[in-house]
Amino acid sequence: MHILQISPQLPYPLDSGGRVAIYNILKYLSRQHDMTLATFVTEETEPYISALEPYCRRIIAVKHRTATTKIAMLLNMFTPMPYTMSKYYSPEMAEQIAKAVHDDEVDLVHIDHLHMAQYVGALPQTMPAVLREHNVESTIMRRFAEQSVHPFIKLYANIQSRRLHQYEGQIASQFDRCVAVTEVDGQTLRDMMPDTQVDVVPDGVDTDWFNPDALEIQVDPLRLVTTGDYSWAPTADGLMYFVQEIFPLIREKRPDITFSIVGRQPPDAIQNMNQGIEILGRVEDVRPEIMRGAVFVAPTRIGSGIRLKILEAMALQRPVVSTSVGCEGIDAESETHLLIADDPAPFAASVIRLLEDEAFRTTMTGNAARLIEKKYTWHALARQLSDTYEDIVRKRKDNG
Repeated sequence: MHILQISPQLPYPLDSGGRVAIYNILKYLSRQHDMTLATFVTEETEPYISALEPYCRRIIAVKHRTATTKIAMLLNMFTPMPYTMSKYYSPEMAEQIAKAVHDDEVDLVHIDHLHMAQYVGALPQTMPAVLREHNVESTIMRRFAEQSVHPFIKLYANIQSRRLHQYEGQIASQFDRCVAVTEVDGQTLRDMMPDTQVDVVPDGVDTDWFNPDALEIQVDPLRLVTTGDYSWAPTADGLMYFVQEIFPLIREKRPDITFSIVGRQPPDAIQNMNQGIEILGRVEDVRPEIMRGAVFVAPTRIGSGIRLKILEAMALQRPVVSTSVGCEGIDAESETHLLIADDPAPFAASVIRLLEDEAFRTTMTGNAARLIEKKYTWHALARQLSDTYEDIVRKRKDNG
């Protein structure tokens, strides 16, 4: 089968959860199908196109900047389209997609993220199309509004959340199927779009790459670590929450503990917080940094979908402490696969417990690694997606 995959960003380098998920879908589906990738690129990401060529019959790269600007956010108040959707519209992308479908004998179109769902309008009605919702965008915006203390930001986020909720329901009717990554998101989407079939196929982890046996890394027993793309507001919010409200409680009990922050564009406010905090920024390979950490923390307060960084840490057999939102969508139990805490004091206590109880830590990380092998390998998940797509194409043909 020839699949056209449409992405809001070039899925390389692998420095964010969104890129990692899209990259692995492309990589693993290419083992069974011919893939064409249509994606936005910038001057910074364009040099990485060659990294994806082994998986693609063709790559359609359209230069387009989707950076958020205050003036564009303000002007969007006078339009019905959610801002996070309107900034992803490009006439050139629409034209390139329509041309590819017409010229390249495409069998099915896979669209990643709600941002790109608008390009279903560039497809003929006879073309099978699937929307993979990596998050429920209206849920993220609602949670962002709940956490905001600035009155204007709270108002703006609430307006955008309502627009996104309406938009998600409307656009879904134009797809053969939607695919969510968690059961929670799946039920939310079913309630929102009752006439569209919603399947659930989670994101996963490349267990060949995130294999602790392939790495000879010495764990630092006094080191905490987290990873993320801090240019994304929900990730930055979680980091600031940990640094301001949780880490000081840990240092009160264990002043010898340090905290390493891995990922691009950490908030400027972090730069001046030097007591036990190490800012590594973007690294080429996150595995050694995760492995060096005695405990991995995921203090997410705003989100939807799956935190791939938790799956990666589990695959590398590092103990995890997360909020309920952080591990949402992962079929893991607190005290068995990870520890869950939603307030600063219990979160800090959970971290200290893992630092000090080696037997419990070893049992928990073993359970988590087995969970990854059972439910979250990309090998198996790509087969699920492939089966779903073949079913859609078959039903289209049967219905004439």
